[in-house]
Amino acid sequence: ILLHIRKKERRTSGEAEAQQLKVASGTDSKVLGGAISAFAREGRRMVVIAIGAGSINAAIKGLAIARKNVEEEAIDLLCKPEFTEVNDGTTALRMLLLVEQT
Repeated sequence: ILLHIRKKERRTSGEAEAQQLKVASGTDSKVLGGAISAFAREGRRMVVIAIGAGSINAAIKGLAIARKNVEEEAIDLLCKPEFTEVNDGTTALRMLLLVEQT
């Protein structure tokens, strides 16, 4: 058996062409969910950036609320978590929520 292994290029998340929204731990999840829903209904791409446990919690709650808001409109919301360096080599969880209509 001969297996060919090729290194693939990293897929881009669409972060460059989407509007970015940063979430803090004190962000109201209902307001965030409404904003995500509005962008999804308009067919616009949006990236929600959350760094740290509290802000990721708020972002996930906002995503859940948005999914409930648009479930009857055949709109799908994608979630892509990744690790990244934030300050001076410190690694933290940075979550990118790429919101797009399918």
